[in-house]
Amino acid sequence: MAVLVFKNGPKLGEVYLLGQGAVTCGRAPHNPIQILDQKASKVHFQIKQVGEAYEVTDLRSANGLFVNEEKVTHCCLNDWDEIRAGETTLVYVASDADAENLPDGFAKRKIASKGTLEKTLWQGPEKKPETISDWRKD
Repeated sequence: MAVLVFKNGPKLGEVYLLGQGAVTCGRAPHNPIQILDQKASKVHFQIKQVGEAYEVTDLRSANGLFVNEEKVTHCCLNDWDEIRAGETTLVYVASDADAENLPDGFAKRKIASKGTLEKTLWQGPEKKPETISDWRKD
């Protein structure tokens, strides 16, 4: 099962397991994945599983949606793609195996697991990764 990992911001290191169906992400607290960023729209984007893959769709956000720093309205995600809403970046990791092998310094602690979305918290690394290559396991 795929996950989204907060790469920066107040939720640095939080990991959200993506289930079947659509999940909205944005500033409003009713989103299953809340983005604590004033430049993110209340309901900024949606991510959903289509077959074996996941797709991300901009939901008419004020500041746009970026995947790997390219502005998109809709696209299919690949392993390690970076999704930016406002100034917050999330990393899409395509499999549990990769999620279990996040960089050193991420200590896993389960918070909750109900419904189509599971939330897991990872403590942030001692040093914030500067590039996507720093996030990948060698």
